[in-house]
Amino acid sequence: MAPFAPFENGPRLAVALSGGADSLALCLLLVEWTRHRGGQVIALTVNHGLRRNSAEEARRVASWMASRGVEHHILAWSEPKLGSRIQEAARRARYELLTKWCRENGVLHLCFGHHREDQAETVVMRLSRGSGEDGLAGMSNLVETSDLRILRPLLPVPRAQLRATLMAVDQPWIEDPSNLDPAYTRARTRLMMPELAKLGFLPVHWGGLAERMGRRRVFRERETARLLARGCVVHAQGYALIDRATFADAESDTSIRALARVVTTIGGREYAPAREKIRRVYRSVIAGGQTATLGQCRISPYRRQILVCREARHLPAPLPVDSLLRIIWDARFMIECGMNDGASRHDRSVWLAAVGQRGWNRLVSEDHALSDLAIPHPARIVLPALWDSMGIRAVPGIYSRPGADGADRAFRRFAFRPANPLSGYGFCLAPPD
Repeated sequence: MAPFAPFENGPRLAVALSGGADSLALCLLLVEWTRHRGGQVIALTVNHGLRRNSAEEARRVASWMASRGVEHHILAWSEPKLGSRIQEAARRARYELLTKWCRENGVLHLCFGHHREDQAETVVMRLSRGSGEDGLAGMSNLVETSDLRILRPLLPVPRAQLRATLMAVDQPWIEDPSNLDPAYTRARTRLMMPELAKLGFLPVHWGGLAERMGRRRVFRERETARLLARGCVVHAQGYALIDRATFADAESDTSIRALARVVTTIGGREYAPAREKIRRVYRSVIAGGQTATLGQCRISPYRRQILVCREARHLPAPLPVDSLLRIIWDARFMIECGMNDGASRHDRSVWLAAVGQRGWNRLVSEDHALSDLAIPHPARIVLPALWDSMGIRAVPGIYSRPGADGADRAFRRFAFRPANPLSGYGFCLAPPD
């Protein structure tokens, strides 16, 4: 745990506890670690409901934790299980349920039991998909998000060592049959690993590759962050301005990475665009002075700069506003609307939608001063607005209809909060053995 220090006094840590050997070993080790520091471990088990006996297994894990005096909670995934990519959806739901519980209960550290073989499988899977150097760095040892820190303290530890730990303290564990189900990519990779080991490709070697690629990734991320600090400004209305000369003078690979970060942030995307796509946009916009679209963004020259803003397509559908609405709109803006003018909870005559070109034209016709706003025009028309039967009622920080009761208070909270920060969450290397 030393690489993750410092911790608060009496640290509280949550463990994602599936009941498998890896997470159980991590949980028991952390119980001892926190006990010497006046802290606490909370075990969280997600019941995805994908297997017939998953609920019974979750209860078994709960009884194991109760016998050891460890606080334990079962989190149920209650959404419909639809679509072909069910494992990916289950993984996403698991992270969402775990982080939500931690956020609501003031836990700052969420720990996962990924180990050396998991890291090796991740590298092999990414290599098979043609991942670049960043992907071959494998899993990050530490991820800091806006809510908490995700820790993987066992990443360099062999699976056999974790199972030996459990056997030494007479702790049984649950074997998940899906871990060896060839229907899933990771399971197929896991089944293939012994054959690769016979050829000399051992998990420790894949881990070594991940470490080397990780060191290079850390260096590149630092260079990218430095360029972004020098040559990019993100505005509260959800757009960015890039200093074209600064990006053009920088090393091209760093500039391309920086542009990818800007597009990912402004577009509200979870993942960056494909490398070749961002490279083409870089050549056409930074070098050629043209306009391009990528990752839900419009990238175009703007007064000796480069403007990156949300593309005016595929924006969220109009959303009725009740007496109180709090959402992440367009995966980019945290919005809390409150109707303070006596609107009924069932009044659906007010809705949230993008300003749009027609909406903006109407606003300017009513208030000519709006045409002089410093916000670039392409960024104005993709902003959220409150609408009613008379048109736009309010645009946060820009406009409130004169005489509309409570219009100035309609947006109680408004903040640009994209899925990914401009600098990314940063890659952290696993500690050495």
